[in-house]
Amino acid sequence: NNKKRLKSNFKLKFWLNDKQYVAKKILKFFYHLYSEEKITTMNRICVVDFNGYIRKNRSLGVSEFVIKEFSLCDISDNGPKIILKEPIVTRHEDADDLFTMDKSKNYEFLYATGIKWNKGSHDVSELKNAIIRMLSETTTFYVENDRKRKLLQSFISQKSDKIKSLSSFTNFDFQPKEPLRTCSFHYLLKNQNIHCAYFRTIALADYAYKNYFKLKPYEHKKTYVALVDLNGYKNPNGKFYLKELSIKIINSNGEVTYDKVFVIKLLRSHIGDLYSSYYKNYGIPWDAGDHRLYYVLKELNDLIDEYKENLKVIFVRNKTIYKIFSQLTVDPLPPSIKIVYLNKINYKDPQVVTRNCGHHIEDYLKISEEKCAGTHTDNILLWILEKEYHDYNKFRYETLIDFDKSILKSSNYL
Repeated sequence: NNKKRLKSNFKLKFWLNDKQYVAKKILKFFYHLYSEEKITTMNRICVVDFNGYIRKNRSLGVSEFVIKEFSLCDISDNGPKIILKEPIVTRHEDADDLFTMDKSKNYEFLYATGIKWNKGSHDVSELKNAIIRMLSETTTFYVENDRKRKLLQSFISQKSDKIKSLSSFTNFDFQPKEPLRTCSFHYLLKNQNIHCAYFRTIALADYAYKNYFKLKPYEHKKTYVALVDLNGYKNPNGKFYLKELSIKIINSNGEVTYDKVFVIKLLRSHIGDLYSSYYKNYGIPWDAGDHRLYYVLKELNDLIDEYKENLKVIFVRNKTIYKIFSQLTVDPLPPSIKIVYLNKINYKDPQVVTRNCGHHIEDYLKISEEKCAGTHTDNILLWILEKEYHDYNKFRYETLIDFDKSILKSSNYL
């Protein structure tokens, strides 16, 4: 009997450890789902739902809301997608809480969900940290109503403006036609109205996507072109140092959706004769700048990742500028993005716009040929709009004067 008991205890211990291991793997996946490697400048939308109970925080002497079951669904252009195959269910940290003065409230919240108090694999603190991490990046959570919004804010102890209520949308009326299913964590009791966060999240996300987040047909067809210009200098070994970068992105309606000029802060080692020739040509002092190089490169690569699905053309003044630009990107541009050298299609700078990006000295602006990267993209923009080349459907090589087909190249060839 003792041997059987020991063997049984060993199996139970192994089973519990295995369950906790799997649970930690699931939470780790959820926690790192929106790590920096996955983040883009585009805001990510998630519909979330949860249920929970009230417990007494002995150290603080107050009652607090604790999430028992949590589920989330990602919303993209292709529709809602459930992120985890099962909800995150937290384990109760102190069973004595069930028999405190808050006993009635505990039973009200706990047993309304149909999940037993001792059911669950995740630490409450782990779930709280995972939610805070996601909200600190580029994720927006949408919950069903203001009550849920306040409960989630109280759970993470933050009044985050990235937690929004779907009920704030016009004509919000989420009423499932049929009773929602329940997942395996729930125990059905007689005459009990179960709130399963997992299946409610799926239904809520489907409703939100169809009524509020689904793009209209004409928006799916919208394409983009980018205008890029830059300048900098080389050291004696031929290494190029970027100083000024200008990027504009235009959609097929001719609307500018992105427009920034970056001037890079350089290190003190760049003082001296090495920088003086650049200064004479471009008029930007060596210590002028808004951003460090690593920030500019991150912004650039995030931007490309955000637009790459619908970006059709990148316009640059010449091949040299594109070669430098291509070295700034982490990954090769997709073959679907075409590169056009403006000097090969009879582009003439209209020189109607003179922009002072705030870093060129005044004497330079008065006497030198215009070389500000921001001014160049401003003038390219006017020319592109006049020719209607912002609309990729109208951009065909037959329409361009003296156009050499070889210059409309896949980015993989450069």
